[in-house]
Amino acid sequence: MGRQLRISMHITTLADDCRRLEVIQQELVREWLTHDGSTVDRLLAPEWMVTHADGRTSTREEVLREFDSGGNRLLEGRVDEIKVRMFEGFAIVTGRTYARGEYKGHAYDVNLRFADVFVRRSGGRQCRRTLVGSRRMKRVPGPDFGTEGSPSKSV
Repeated sequence: MGRQLRISMHITTLADDCRRLEVIQQELVREWLTHDGSTVDRLLAPEWMVTHADGRTSTREEVLREFDSGGNRLLEGRVDEIKVRMFEGFAIVTGRTYARGEYKGHAYDVNLRFADVFVRRSGGRQCRRTLVGSRRMKRVPGPDFGTEGSPSKSV
């Protein structure tokens, strides 16, 4: 009986962790829409990097500099189809992002697939890495996303 209780408590903790990671995805979208820097500081690890759909990589500092300068403005965004896979010491969160905004003065309207890698740190979970794949890109006259860069899952 005692063993079953421990297993049940572990499952509850696992389910709570999964729900928390789903909530974090929504918090990150709100951050990019409202520019609440405290959310990024809390949820994105200092060593966080994103690999864009075209294969480029950007550091946390580079992505934040573009948002802070207005180089990448998210006007509308949401995430859905979130799936969480828990492992010993880390979690992988996958899903779909819709983003509409302006990148270096050019409009974009994209659906992207993403995979985030989260680690447990004091104070909660932090994202260390984001991988992005393009699902559908609707061009609203703008840049060549393959050479100038895409707004990717910095949303």
